[in-house]
Amino acid sequence: MKGAIYLAKRDPANARKSFEQALAHQSDYAPALHNLARLDLAEKKPDQAKGRYEAILAKDPTNESALLGLADLLAATKAPDAEVAATLEKAIKGNPNSTRARIAQIRFHLQHKDAKSALAAAQQAQATFPGEPADPGSAGARAAGVRRHEPGDGDLQQARRSGTEVGRAVGAARRRAARHQGRRGRRRVFAARSRSIRN
Repeated sequence: MKGAIYLAKRDPANARKSFEQALAHQSDYAPALHNLARLDLAEKKPDQAKGRYEAILAKDPTNESALLGLADLLAATKAPDAEVAATLEKAIKGNPNSTRARIAQIRFHLQHKDAKSALAAAQQAQATFPGEPADPGSAGARAAGVRRHEPGDGDLQQARRSGTEVGRAVGAARRRAARHQGRRGRRRVFAARSRSIRN
């Protein structure tokens, strides 16, 4: 895409023109949509960036790329966490067999140090793709490729990558939850010792 080349050359005006031309040919073309939103944000036009995603979602409420892009935008503009979380939840409900939205949800909770929610999201992801994280080449991982036909070599590689990402996200959530539980346990022990000393 020429727009990416213009961005690399630090020519936002021509990059914008190129991305807009791409959207004129395909209104939901995700790379152009996301890059235009980033350009809008860089020019301090967050409402314009948000409007781009909302226009796509008005036509296709379950468009995963638009929902995830909107969630990223909301987070970048310091929108309430509840609004970001609700947008990610919409992406999952609209695309239940996709790994992208689930991974985004797990990472969101991890970034906010919400171990309980991260673990719950990870468990839901693992239930959807039961072969992960133990075997990235399993049926669960192949399902993560979100393909209805028999996967070819390229599809299988994509599915394995998706499965591995789910596994990593699940592992990260489990580690965070374990650390959280460990801290709670240490606090309980400390509190008990303090009470015994006072008594």
